[in-house]
Amino acid sequence: MKILPGSNSGFTLLELIISAVIAVIVFMGVLNTSTFTCRQITLYVERYNMYSQIDLALQDMQARLPAAVEIAANSILDSSDPDDSKTRFTFQGESDIFRITPDNLADNARYTYEIDPANNLVLRKEVNGNVVTTVLVEGKFLPEVHFGWDEEPNFLKITLTARSPRKQLSGLTQQIAKVEGVRLWFINAVE
Repeated sequence: MKILPGSNSGFTLLELIISAVIAVIVFMGVLNTSTFTCRQITLYVERYNMYSQIDLALQDMQARLPAAVEIAANSILDSSDPDDSKTRFTFQGESDIFRITPDNLADNARYTYEIDPANNLVLRKEVNGNVVTTVLVEGKFLPEVHFGWDEEPNFLKITLTARSPRKQLSGLTQQIAKVEGVRLWFINAVE
């Protein structure tokens, strides 16, 4: 193949520089978009985990607390102080929450909902000296729990909050809070 004089069959240096700059700009745009998308997905997954753990913790409380037959002295609420709330709640209730026998105390367990030293919201279940601890809300979400009384008799108000340790996207709050109520059937939680 013979190249004719005066024909341009290659790229000039200027064309190579321009195409390299355009390629870098496109690559940076794709990289920034994928980084933003990954961060957004991570935040939504974390937020979903926070909601799930809070919901499961409240469901556990709603299943165990109605069958309580005795409340520890340090968990009893003061009816003369409407702002009285506890961050730890200990009670005696059914070991098998699906088989309630209020007249038989032999099949009961001692339960405690509290924040442990690792900042987890935990349930401690003690049966015959054996203690089983279950983490309900992970410490990385900085959970807080408050047990308070309501105007209705034998009605316990539970406030559970969790905070994301990450910086949130605009429009998302860092803290999630849920409030649930539980009626205690066999005892009075308020003095």
